[in-house]
Amino acid sequence: MDWIMDFLMQKEHPVMENNTNIENLCNLKDVSVTVAKNERVLVIIELSGEVDEVAWKRLYSSYGVYLGRGSKLIITSRSNKVNNFGTTQALVLNFLPPEAYLYFFKILIFGSTYPSDHPELESIAMEIARALRGSFIDANITSCILQNNFDSHYWWIHLADFNKHIQRNVSLFAANPFDLIRKGKPISYQISDDEFVILDKHRECPDENNVPVITSKGLASRSVKYEDIDYLVWKSHIPPYKFYIASCTFEKSNKRMETS
Repeated sequence: MDWIMDFLMQKEHPVMENNTNIENLCNLKDVSVTVAKNERVLVIIELSGEVDEVAWKRLYSSYGVYLGRGSKLIITSRSNKVNNFGTTQALVLNFLPPEAYLYFFKILIFGSTYPSDHPELESIAMEIARALRGSFIDANITSCILQNNFDSHYWWIHLADFNKHIQRNVSLFAANPFDLIRKGKPISYQISDDEFVILDKHRECPDENNVPVITSKGLASRSVKYEDIDYLVWKSHIPPYKFYIASCTFEKSNKRMETS
């Protein structure tokens, strides 16, 4: 937070010179910014893919044309390439330390209940949290499964299925599935003894008016046809209420064994 405040209070950096015709510049109205040139504004842009250098230069040139003096742009991206395009040092956001992530996970599951009142469940939660590799989405998904049922037998069943899920992906892809998701790699999710789905292309839904109706529960119950589909992984419950989706392909276990 201190770094961000320092950035916002800095004197403005000179806008890069560019001879590109104004009609070809990236108009900031495309990101719903319409302000008078004498106003200071903060524009925050989240990049979902790789950084395009040409597009960035066009945007930066537009910044000087359409926004008032002293305005600021903050660009967020998972790509390290964004480091080359800013006018100040990039701020790298790391994963929460294991202790902080465990605390966050237990708050999601236990809420106002003291975890120490349920030592057996707390132990299971700690084991699951260590395997989630710091994923906020998977922490929320898991908490939704466990938070309304404090029966230890139910939690042990979930832990057994959870460990099988990890072992299966380690066997197929030689990696923890939550590491694979973070790297944009496919994972396997078993839905029966001889049926499973390959989940791939985890991403934010680009069109909020076209969110898939199929959820992970629908996949597990086999209530969908065996075809390539997109499904809803998670809907954020805090602003801006983003939807996260993935693509899945249904396969038979024997088919995977034949192609291995």
